[in-house]
Amino acid sequence: MTQSKGASLDPSTHAGGGQVPNGDYDLVKSRAVVFTYPGTSTQVPAILITYREGGAEYEQMYKAGDLDHLVPTDDGKRFVHPQGESAAIYKGGAASLFLGSLAKQNFQFNGDDVSQLEGIRVTLESLPGPKGKGADNPERMIPMVVKILKGKGVKTVARPTAPAATTAASPATSSAPAVSNNGELDTIAIQAVIQALDNAPEKTLKIKGLAVRCLKYAQGAKLNDLAKLLTPEWLEAQSEATGWTVDEEQVVMS
Repeated sequence: MTQSKGASLDPSTHAGGGQVPNGDYDLVKSRAVVFTYPGTSTQVPAILITYREGGAEYEQMYKAGDLDHLVPTDDGKRFVHPQGESAAIYKGGAASLFLGSLAKQNFQFNGDDVSQLEGIRVTLESLPGPKGKGADNPERMIPMVVKILKGKGVKTVARPTAPAATTAASPATSSAPAVSNNGELDTIAIQAVIQALDNAPEKTLKIKGLAVRCLKYAQGAKLNDLAKLLTPEWLEAQSEATGWTVDEEQVVMS
C-alpha cells in the first residue's frame, strides 16, 4: 500500500468539516437556489457561493429559510415569497450569518440581487453555524467572511483628521456634517436603513419610528441605541455615501 501523507495536527491547517478550508478566495459566483441535502429528499432555499483559489473551486451552501416562506426566482438572483407576500431571509440562519459577516466588513448591500456579491476577494474562517435540531441542519462549522480584501461594494471609511487651526485673519468656514463615529453600530444601522428602504413602498420611510422598522435588519443592535442614532442629522450625514435623501420627516432612497 502506498504511503500517504498524514493529516497535519496543526489547528491552523484544519479544514472546516469537509467544507471550504480557511484562507483567501475570490467569490466568483453567488446565486439563489433550491438546495437538496445529499442522500435525502430535504430541500431548502439557500445562497450557493462558488469560491475560487489557485485553480480550485469550492461550493458552499448557506441555508436561507424554508420553501414555505422563501423560494428563488427563475434567474437565481433573488428570493421571493411563494405566495407573493413579503419575503425575508431567516434571521439567525446560515445565510443571515454569512451576510452579517459581510456587513461587519463594511460590504454595502444594494437591493436584493445576490449576484452583487460576485467579484470580491475575501478571507474565510470556519465558525460555528446555527444550532439545528434535525438531520437537515446539524451542528457544524460554516465558512464566514472575516476580511474583505478587495472588490466592489466595499466602503472604506477614512479616519477623521484633526481640524486645521484657524486664526482671526483666516476664519473657519462651515462645512457639511461629518459622518458620526459610533463604531460598528454605524455600519449596522446604515445596512439596516438601506434594507428597510428597499422593502418600503416607494422606498420611503418616516424618520419617526424608523428605528422600529430597521430593528429586524440590524443584527445585534438594540432598539434604544438605534432610536438614539437614527436622527435627521445622522441620516443627513450618511446621505452622500448611501444615496438616500432626507428632510425633517422622511428618508427616501433615490
